[in-house]
Amino acid sequence: MEKQLQWMALRKLRDELKRTRRCLASIRRKGRVLALTMSARMKDVAYESRAKWRAALAEVVLDHDEGPDGVCWCGEKIPCRTWRKLEETNKGIHRQVEKWASWDDKRLEEFLGEERSTHDYVIDEDEPADDPADTGEVSA
Repeated sequence: MEKQLQWMALRKLRDELKRTRRCLASIRRKGRVLALTMSARMKDVAYESRAKWRAALAEVVLDHDEGPDGVCWCGEKIPCRTWRKLEETNKGIHRQVEKWASWDDKRLEEFLGEERSTHDYVIDEDEPADDPADTGEVSA
């Protein structure tokens, strides 16, 4: 009788171990899905944030272009302090804004309109990811 009780207890423990392993496997699967979902959402939020600050920066800097009298609209000689400070701070972003400055108004407005809007997906940019202007180098 005692041996039979031991076998029953052992069988119960084996069954419990199987249930526990299934539960852990399920938790792992759900954890992986959650991690991937959170990672994708965090990436989307980062791209949205970047797009908004890029659009804001472009609008501020692009207002500092050459006026009809050959000087910047802010009254300084070209390049004005705004452009010089941007180049000093981040040459990659400076090159990107210079590229945008060469675009016609329609193309620029379409691009900045996309950059300003809120998306629930990763923003599809018009330049390749390996564009040297996107290196993001910041001087110390």
